[in-house]
Amino acid sequence: HTELAGEFEFRQSGPGLNGFSVRSFSFKSRGIIETNNNFHNYVPTEENLLRIDTVSASFFNSKTEIVTNILLYGQILRIQLIYDFFRYYIHGSNSHDYITYRPENIISFNLALSGSRFEFLWNNSINSDVYIDPESSRKMKGMVDGELNINFRVYDSFYIYSRVNNLYNEPYSLREGYPEPGRRYFFGLRVII
Repeated sequence: HTELAGEFEFRQSGPGLNGFSVRSFSFKSRGIIETNNNFHNYVPTEENLLRIDTVSASFFNSKTEIVTNILLYGQILRIQLIYDFFRYYIHGSNSHDYITYRPENIISFNLALSGSRFEFLWNNSINSDVYIDPESSRKMKGMVDGELNINFRVYDSFYIYSRVNNLYNEPYSLREGYPEPGRRYFFGLRVII
């Protein structure tokens, strides 16, 4: 396992200008190279199930994250952008095979607005296509997924919450032949004791 990482962070205190102030900004980047003799690869069977094969493989992951926190009229707005790149290499007699069900590219964009009585979270993820069979170059279409959370604090330990999954109602699958549900809504109460 080899890892190289770097980070830059800027923080500011003080009142800001006209209700607006950049409180912090950070840029993080890291790269990982790892070789594993017990890497799991997923192989489809004739019964349309997945079998796990153990292979010797190496992978490279490069991750970059940019985060800024902005004070906006007394509320904190957090903006986060993440890019993950993965590259996989199989060793030995299966070196021509593909690693399955793992995207090469994942982009995430998240917004969070927090106040004294409410919280608004908007999370988004874009995943690239994935190989679905280690012995062929067939791919399953990538996905765009979004989630929206709105929480309201009624009392110190009593919250009303709501969440929408698959916000964009995009058809996608995590496994070929098994589509994920469309847009889903959740509402409820939360009591912290």
